[in-house]
Amino acid sequence: MSPSDQSDLARLALKPGDPAPDFTLPDTNGTLVSCGALLRRGPVVITFYRGVWCPLCRGDLQALEDVVNEAMSLGASLLAIARETAPHQHKTLRPAELSFPLLNDQSGDVAVAFGIRFVETGPEADLTLTRGESPWIRPMQARFVVGPDGIIAHSEVLVEFPNESGATSLIPILERLSPAS
Repeated sequence: MSPSDQSDLARLALKPGDPAPDFTLPDTNGTLVSCGALLRRGPVVITFYRGVWCPLCRGDLQALEDVVNEAMSLGASLLAIARETAPHQHKTLRPAELSFPLLNDQSGDVAVAFGIRFVETGPEADLTLTRGESPWIRPMQARFVVGPDGIIAHSEVLVEFPNESGATSLIPILERLSPAS
């Protein structure tokens, strides 16, 4: 998919002021994690990534880990979502290395609800279709900050990967949304 096609798709993503879809997804241990339950405690940072096979995604997840303590001190929770995050797939990044859950959006429905998916074409898609599975839906690299009221306060959809993660820029947003503010 060309960058211009991805930019067109990125315009469909949810924006600040939109209500965030509620979802419950399993983590790498199969434990269900509910976004709605986390929002009752404070803001939630939701990061969609392509997969742990992606070195840029792994770098972004590590950058989030660097700010997780500060974010949690502001009452926030962090979630990372991809498709197929089974433990055996974490060859270069183990869930134990992160303080926040990696969630599996197996169906791609959550990525679709946030407006940040594209349907894969090529050999991966052909393989899933021949096995009778739904088309391969992969999330675009994206981050949303959802306030405790369930409204998106910040969103960013990355068509091209930056050299650095924007993880530190989350702190001022979370300070504004913090129940203590």
